[in-house]
Amino acid sequence: PQGDLRLLADPAALDADGDGAPDVAPDELQLVVDAIASDGSPRDATERAEVSVDRPDVVAVLDGGRLVAVAPGEATVVVRLSTGGGPPLEERRRVLVEAGALPAGD
Repeated sequence: PQGDLRLLADPAALDADGDGAPDVAPDELQLVVDAIASDGSPRDATERAEVSVDRPDVVAVLDGGRLVAVAPGEATVVVRLSTGGGPPLEERRRVLVEAGALPAGD
């Protein structure tokens, strides 16, 4: 097997400064991409992953795998990771943006 791909969006895992709160805004989500090696150990592949969405009018993709809510709706997030010789690993996830997740207008 070439490995596996796992997406994490656990807010506890995103608390880099240890203050108990995610280090992203309420309208943002930081993807953490782990590539599972043949020995079963996870390897952080967030910076190497290609992230895209089918509805950029609903969710925008920023550098480093950050997703930002743009408008209410549903979108599919696609994460692809090159394996160096074989076909890329790919995972798809549906994302629902509700009106309450968006920042209030100015």
